[in-house]
Amino acid sequence: MFGYLTILALLLGPVDDNDVRTTVPTNPFECAHARSFCFDNTGRRLLCVTQRGELLVWNDNGERPVVTTLENKPGGRVFDRAPMSAVLAAGSAEVVLFYLDGRVQVRRIDTGLKVRDLESDRKDFGYAHSSPDGKLVACLSHARAGNSSAILFWNTRDWTTAGRIESTERINDFCFAVDGRQAFACVGHPTDQKPLGFTGIVAWNLATKQETGRIEYGTGFPIRIAVSPDARWVATGGGDAVPVAVNARSLSGHLRIFDWEAKKFVTEPYTLASDYVRAVQFSPDSRSLYSGSFSTPPGGGQYIAAIRAFRVGSVRPVWIPLWEATLGNGNPHELSVSPNGNDILVPDSRNLQIVDAKDGTARGTKLTFRFYPEDRDEKKLK
Repeated sequence: MFGYLTILALLLGPVDDNDVRTTVPTNPFECAHARSFCFDNTGRRLLCVTQRGELLVWNDNGERPVVTTLENKPGGRVFDRAPMSAVLAAGSAEVVLFYLDGRVQVRRIDTGLKVRDLESDRKDFGYAHSSPDGKLVACLSHARAGNSSAILFWNTRDWTTAGRIESTERINDFCFAVDGRQAFACVGHPTDQKPLGFTGIVAWNLATKQETGRIEYGTGFPIRIAVSPDARWVATGGGDAVPVAVNARSLSGHLRIFDWEAKKFVTEPYTLASDYVRAVQFSPDSRSLYSGSFSTPPGGGQYIAAIRAFRVGSVRPVWIPLWEATLGNGNPHELSVSPNGNDILVPDSRNLQIVDAKDGTARGTKLTFRFYPEDRDEKKLK
């Protein structure tokens, strides 16, 4: 028997985390539009939250998720159940949920039960991230109603607060450096609003919360940011918003890459004439960069989602196009690259697509998004 198992193992080869591919379900699970697609560090567990306030968890990368309905805020509307962001905590046993009204909750993934509410004196939460070492979770609190922007931190060991970075600049997005020692943010305003503050990239030391460097941006402004795992490259998605009439602006888009070590702009691989570049993410080996946008197809029509990939040379640090893939209608507002770099999760208006990171092939659909008409019934929203 042992000999038979040995031969079988040799034929099939060893199975490890690098062999994991995101499962393509036979019948994609149907739900409301979702966000915050998180892999654990093995790629075998995946989660997200829906706009109707559901937590979806795929254990061992199964075909169907375990669904937990989140709390309904007393007197709130349907969308008060929906977190703005969700992140996995250290060990992937708990998930942290951030709400627009300032609630921060920790839930057990195996049971879906809330285990604690975290201390917070801010609202308007948006993007959230977990540090690479799992010791911290953080969330951006946007500057609204005269407030400054802030990034709030919590220790995952005991869920105490771990300070904050507060900035007079308008922070649009942030991320952790892979060593967990710095936070990077893209800040600023469209070209006609530059006098309102600095526009560019800023980094802070997480131990001291002091600024460690910045890069001027130039025309336009950044709305999304990613830092390569080797800390060499910073990529931003964004564009510009030019006034064309009273309360009306014309949007454009761009992807920009900066050399953080040299503190300089490197290249702008492409631009768009109709909307921002809304998602950026590096591969685990730091050599590939993926960006998501949506724009009108040639000849006009409804906006379509597009993912573009670029690769940097191993000898010369030049970024070249790798592939481009078009998906369905709508906005690919975020990207999630699997830990082994093989797959990319990309939402469009109808589906959560599984895209092959090597060539841009859409391997299949993980989720199918459904619109619920009752969510626009004002009587039911009250």
